Amino acid sequence: MTVTPPTLEQFRLEFQANGLVHLVFDCPGRTMNVFSNAAIHELGAFAAWLAGADVKGVVIRSGKDNAFCAGADLAELGVAYDMIMEAPLQDRFNVAFEHFFPLSKAIRALETAGKPVAAAIAGLALGGGCELALGAHYRVLVDDPKIGLGLPESLVGLLPGAGGTQRLPRLVGLKACLPILLEGARLSGQAALNAGLAHELAKPGEEVARAEAWLLSCADARQPWDRVDWVL
Repeated sequence: MTVTPPTLEQFRLEFQANGLVHLVFDCPGRTMNVFSNAAIHELGAFAAWLAGADVKGVVIRSGKDNAFCAGADLAELGVAYDMIMEAPLQDRFNVAFEHFFPLSKAIRALETAGKPVAAAIAGLALGGGCELALGAHYRVLVDDPKIGLGLPESLVGLLPGAGGTQRLPRLVGLKACLPILLEGARLSGQAALNAGLAHELAKPGEEVARAEAWLLSCADARQPWDRVDWVL
Protein backbone atom coordinates (compact mmCIF):
# COMPACT_ATOMS: atom_id res chain seq x y z
CA MET A 1 0.00 0.00 0.00
CA THR A 2 1.36 3.40 -0.97
CA VAL A 3 1.37 5.92 1.86
CA THR A 4 0.90 9.48 0.62
CA PRO A 5 3.60 11.85 1.92
CA PRO A 6 2.38 14.78 4.01
CA THR A 7 2.12 18.26 2.54
CA LEU A 8 4.93 20.33 4.02
CA GLU A 9 5.83 24.01 3.86
CA GLN A 10 8.49 24.45 6.55
CA PHE A 11 10.25 21.33 5.32
CA ARG A 12 10.45 19.65 1.94
CA LEU A 13 10.93 16.05 0.95
CA GLU A 14 13.53 15.03 -1.63
CA PHE A 15 13.32 11.38 -2.66
CA GLN A 16 16.61 9.83 -3.73
CA ALA A 17 17.26 7.10 -6.30
CA ASN A 18 18.99 5.00 -3.61
CA GLY A 19 15.75 4.64 -1.66
CA LEU A 20 16.46 7.32 0.92
CA VAL A 21 14.51 10.49 1.53
CA HIS A 22 15.90 13.85 2.58
CA LEU A 23 13.87 15.88 5.06
CA VAL A 24 15.08 19.39 4.29
CA PHE A 25 14.38 22.04 6.92
CA ASP A 26 13.91 25.24 4.95
CA CYS A 27 11.51 27.74 6.53
CA PRO A 28 10.11 29.98 3.76
CA GLY A 29 10.69 33.70 4.11
CA ARG A 30 13.26 33.31 6.88
CA THR A 31 17.02 33.62 6.82
CA MET A 32 17.34 30.91 9.47
CA ASN A 33 15.35 27.81 10.39
CA VAL A 34 13.33 27.98 13.61
CA PHE A 35 10.78 25.69 15.19
CA SER A 36 7.50 27.51 14.73
CA ASN A 37 4.24 25.80 15.65
CA ALA A 38 3.79 25.03 11.97
CA ALA A 39 7.22 23.37 11.72
CA ILE A 40 6.59 21.32 14.86
CA HIS A 41 3.31 19.91 13.58
CA GLU A 42 4.83 19.20 10.16
CA LEU A 43 7.61 17.21 11.83
CA GLY A 44 4.96 15.19 13.64
CA ALA A 45 3.13 14.55 10.37
CA PHE A 46 6.37 13.44 8.72
CA ALA A 47 7.18 11.03 11.56
CA ALA A 48 3.70 9.50 11.34
CA TRP A 49 4.12 9.05 7.59
CA LEU A 50 7.62 7.61 7.96
CA ALA A 51 6.41 4.67 10.03
CA GLY A 52 4.60 3.24 7.00
CA ALA A 53 6.65 4.73 4.18
CA ASP A 54 8.56 2.65 1.65
CA VAL A 55 11.94 4.32 2.22
CA LYS A 56 15.23 2.92 3.49
CA GLY A 57 16.04 5.83 5.74
CA VAL A 58 16.08 9.58 6.26
CA VAL A 59 18.69 12.30 6.04
CA ILE A 60 17.70 15.42 7.96
CA ARG A 61 19.51 18.47 6.67
CA SER A 62 19.07 22.21 6.37
CA GLY A 63 18.16 24.11 3.24
CA LYS A 64 19.86 27.22 4.66
CA ASP A 65 23.52 28.10 4.35
CA ASN A 66 23.91 29.53 7.84
CA ALA A 67 22.42 27.02 10.30
CA PHE A 68 20.79 23.65 10.80
CA CYS A 69 18.20 25.18 13.14
CA ALA A 70 18.50 28.07 15.61
CA GLY A 71 15.82 26.79 17.98
CA ALA A 72 12.36 28.05 18.82
CA ASP A 73 10.44 30.87 17.19
CA LEU A 74 10.88 33.47 19.95
CA ALA A 75 7.94 35.57 18.82
CA GLU A 76 5.65 32.56 19.15
CA LEU A 77 7.12 31.82 22.59
CA GLY A 78 6.04 35.26 23.72
CA VAL A 79 2.52 34.66 22.46
CA ALA A 80 2.43 31.29 24.19
CA TYR A 81 3.56 32.82 27.48
CA ASP A 82 0.76 35.37 27.35
CA MET A 83 -1.74 32.60 26.57
CA ILE A 84 -0.56 30.52 29.51
CA MET A 85 -0.62 33.42 31.96
CA GLU A 86 -4.14 34.38 30.87
CA ALA A 87 -5.41 30.91 31.82
CA PRO A 88 -6.70 30.29 35.34
CA LEU A 89 -3.86 29.42 37.70
CA GLN A 90 -5.00 25.82 38.15
CA ASP A 91 -5.06 25.29 34.36
CA ARG A 92 -1.68 26.79 33.45
CA PHE A 93 0.34 23.59 33.68
CA ASN A 94 -2.00 21.71 31.35
CA VAL A 95 -2.18 24.64 28.92
CA ALA A 96 1.62 24.87 28.81
CA PHE A 97 2.07 21.11 28.50
CA GLU A 98 -0.41 20.75 25.66
CA HIS A 99 1.15 23.68 23.81
CA PHE A 100 4.80 22.67 24.11
CA PHE A 101 4.66 18.85 24.18
CA PRO A 102 4.08 18.33 20.40
CA LEU A 103 7.78 18.85 19.55
CA SER A 104 8.87 16.27 22.12
CA LYS A 105 6.19 13.90 20.82
CA ALA A 106 7.24 14.45 17.19
CA ILE A 107 10.92 13.75 17.88
CA ARG A 108 10.05 10.63 19.84
CA ALA A 109 7.82 9.46 16.99
CA LEU A 110 10.68 10.09 14.56
CA GLU A 111 13.21 8.02 16.48
CA THR A 112 10.76 5.13 16.96
CA ALA A 113 9.31 5.04 13.42
CA GLY A 114 11.38 1.98 12.55
CA LYS A 115 13.50 3.71 9.89
CA PRO A 116 17.09 4.87 10.46
CA VAL A 117 17.51 8.63 10.65
CA ALA A 118 20.78 10.50 10.15
CA ALA A 119 21.31 14.21 10.69
CA ALA A 120 23.76 15.99 8.36
CA ILE A 121 24.72 19.12 10.32
CA ALA A 122 26.45 21.85 8.36
CA GLY A 123 25.50 24.78 10.59
CA LEU A 124 24.66 25.62 14.18
CA ALA A 125 22.12 23.26 15.76
CA LEU A 126 20.85 25.02 18.86
CA GLY A 127 17.91 24.54 21.19
CA GLY A 128 15.17 22.65 19.38
CA GLY A 129 17.56 22.19 16.46
CA CYS A 130 19.98 20.32 18.72
CA GLU A 131 17.10 18.32 20.17
CA LEU A 132 16.04 17.31 16.66
CA ALA A 133 19.62 16.21 15.94
CA LEU A 134 19.69 14.22 19.19
CA GLY A 135 16.56 12.44 17.99
CA ALA A 136 18.44 11.13 14.96
CA HIS A 137 20.15 7.76 15.23
CA TYR A 138 23.36 9.09 13.67
CA ARG A 139 24.86 12.59 13.50
CA VAL A 140 27.42 13.75 10.95
CA LEU A 141 28.89 17.13 11.87
CA VAL A 142 30.90 19.35 9.57
CA ASP A 143 34.33 19.82 11.13
CA ASP A 144 34.35 23.60 11.52
CA PRO A 145 34.69 25.52 14.82
CA LYS A 146 31.77 27.77 13.82
CA ILE A 147 29.46 24.74 13.59
CA GLY A 148 28.29 23.00 16.71
CA LEU A 149 25.50 21.67 18.87
CA GLY A 150 24.14 23.29 22.00
CA LEU A 151 21.18 23.83 24.29
CA PRO A 152 21.43 27.51 25.27
CA GLU A 153 17.94 27.79 26.79
CA SER A 154 19.35 28.33 30.29
CA LEU A 155 20.89 31.61 29.12
CA VAL A 156 17.40 33.06 28.69
CA GLY A 157 15.86 31.43 31.77
CA LEU A 158 14.44 28.35 30.06
CA LEU A 159 15.13 24.62 29.92
CA PRO A 160 15.11 22.39 26.82
CA GLY A 161 11.57 21.15 26.38
CA ALA A 162 11.76 18.52 23.64
CA GLY A 163 13.74 15.72 25.24
CA GLY A 164 17.16 17.35 25.38
CA THR A 165 17.37 17.01 29.16
CA GLN A 166 16.82 13.25 28.73
CA ARG A 167 18.77 12.38 25.59
CA LEU A 168 21.85 14.47 26.28
CA PRO A 169 22.92 12.85 29.57
CA ARG A 170 22.19 9.42 28.11
CA LEU A 171 24.54 10.18 25.22
CA VAL A 172 27.40 12.04 26.90
CA GLY A 173 27.00 11.34 30.63
CA LEU A 174 25.89 13.62 33.43
CA LYS A 175 29.21 15.39 34.00
CA ALA A 176 29.69 16.29 30.34
CA CYS A 177 26.11 17.39 29.84
CA LEU A 178 25.92 19.90 32.72
CA PRO A 179 27.92 22.72 31.05
CA ILE A 180 25.73 22.33 27.95
CA LEU A 181 22.46 22.35 29.88
CA LEU A 182 23.35 24.92 32.55
CA GLU A 183 25.94 27.21 30.95
CA GLY A 184 24.96 27.19 27.30
CA ALA A 185 28.18 25.51 26.17
CA ARG A 186 28.42 24.39 22.53
CA LEU A 187 30.43 21.48 21.23
CA SER A 188 32.09 21.49 17.83
CA GLY A 189 34.43 19.26 15.90
CA GLN A 190 36.52 16.79 17.85
CA ALA A 191 34.98 17.82 21.18
CA ALA A 192 31.52 16.87 19.89
CA LEU A 193 32.88 13.60 18.54
CA ASN A 194 34.69 12.75 21.76
CA ALA A 195 31.60 13.53 23.85
CA GLY A 196 29.30 11.40 21.72
CA LEU A 197 27.20 14.25 20.35
CA ALA A 198 28.54 13.52 16.88
CA HIS A 199 29.23 10.09 15.44
CA GLU A 200 31.36 11.33 12.56
CA LEU A 201 33.08 14.50 11.35
CA ALA A 202 33.02 15.48 7.69
CA LYS A 203 34.59 18.07 5.45
CA PRO A 204 32.23 20.80 4.22
CA GLY A 205 30.07 19.43 1.43
CA GLU A 206 30.64 15.79 2.38
CA GLU A 207 28.24 15.54 5.32
CA VAL A 208 25.21 14.39 3.32
CA ALA A 209 27.15 11.67 1.51
CA ARG A 210 28.54 10.41 4.83
CA ALA A 211 25.06 10.37 6.36
CA GLU A 212 23.72 8.45 3.36
CA ALA A 213 26.59 5.98 3.55
CA TRP A 214 25.70 5.15 7.15
CA LEU A 215 22.00 4.77 6.33
CA LEU A 216 22.79 2.32 3.53
CA SER A 217 25.19 0.24 5.65
CA CYS A 218 22.60 -1.80 7.57
CA ALA A 219 21.97 1.10 9.94
CA ASP A 220 20.29 0.39 13.28
CA ALA A 221 17.00 2.28 13.61
CA ARG A 222 17.09 2.21 17.41
CA GLN A 223 18.42 4.69 19.88
CA PRO A 224 20.80 3.31 22.54
CA TRP A 225 18.10 3.72 25.21
CA ASP A 226 15.61 1.69 23.16
CA ARG A 227 17.81 -1.41 23.03
CA VAL A 228 17.07 -4.30 25.38
CA ASP A 229 20.62 -4.22 26.79
CA TRP A 230 20.54 -0.50 27.59
CA VAL A 231 21.89 0.42 31.03
CA LEU A 232 21.97 4.04 32.18
